[in-house]
Amino acid sequence: MDNIKKEKFDSMPKWLKIIVFTVIGLVVALIFGFVFGVFVMLLWNYIMPQIFQLPYISYLQGVAIFLFFKILIGFNLNHQDKKIKHDRIIKDRNNLKKYRYYDEWWNKEGKQSLSNFAEIKSKSSAIEDKTITEEKRDDNKI
Repeated sequence: MDNIKKEKFDSMPKWLKIIVFTVIGLVVALIFGFVFGVFVMLLWNYIMPQIFQLPYISYLQGVAIFLFFKILIGFNLNHQDKKIKHDRIIKDRNNLKKYRYYDEWWNKEGKQSLSNFAEIKSKSSAIEDKTITEEKRDDNKI
């Protein structure tokens, strides 16, 4: 019996699958909205009138508050953030493997490369400073 259902589902066109899953998702979201609306209503009616002297709310107002906050905060339906974070961790681990050669490279080439780079930058910086000083001097003469 299950194989027949699976074959029927697999043979459905992609657009129909999208519609089916969208309808199912909306129905589930509405059910969760109504269930959590009860909790929001009960918590609100227990806490808010006593602390802030706010009025009691009805069940539909609890549902509306729940949906309002879900819109503000977000629904996070696809959970892609967790997958992206996991992929980034794996990638970082793989990148760290090449750093085991860092000390050897630093002793052979790194120190000299850094010194050469710093020397080039200091020369170009000195030329820029000299040019700026001359421009300021020329501006003061005018």
